[in-house]
Amino acid sequence: SPHVHSGETTEQVMRSVLLSLLPACAVAFWFFGPPALVVLLIATLRCLATEAVCQRLMGQPVTIADGSAAITGVLLALNLPPTSPWWLTLLGAVIAIAVGKQVYGGLGANPFNPALVARVVLLISFPVQMTTWSQPAPPGSGLDLVTTATPLGAWKNAVMLGGQAPQLQGGALDYFVGNMPGCIGEVSALALLLGAGYLFWRRILSWHIPLSY
Repeated sequence: SPHVHSGETTEQVMRSVLLSLLPACAVAFWFFGPPALVVLLIATLRCLATEAVCQRLMGQPVTIADGSAAITGVLLALNLPPTSPWWLTLLGAVIAIAVGKQVYGGLGANPFNPALVARVVLLISFPVQMTTWSQPAPPGSGLDLVTTATPLGAWKNAVMLGGQAPQLQGGALDYFVGNMPGCIGEVSALALLLGAGYLFWRRILSWHIPLSY
């Protein structure tokens, strides 16, 4: 009911969620460098701008300060390849806010996660750009980002074409910390678990939904 309040504001909850995503963002920057940071900045800034424009056009108060649009931008970026073209990131941000969120009435009224709406649309519309992965190039390695397959993709191709499992580079520890190709935010299970642990500690996240997934 309206008179029941947890004591936390929307801004405080959104701030905690943003903090929980920092480990994944840091790992992405470490392994993929400036390209990952550019994707994060473009997606976040464009989501903020799109939300402000949509709310202005609909005659609603501009609420970008609540942090929800920023979270959508970060989540979208974490669902993209690290070398995504700037135009792909911009388009995804507009789709996430305008189509995935504001068209339903804004925060709390959207039935789907706006960032994932954008990911699905981009994956269907631009499958090549959305499935072009890069080999990590940590600082000091002297390597540039080069195109490669994800471990799962390499495994699937080897089994389907050759009938046997491939010899993948790296081991379980590399894959756990994020030293492998993939979307910006999916590579490090460790970073995601750290973020989840923080949300559990803040009692923003309950165990039911993560366990069911």
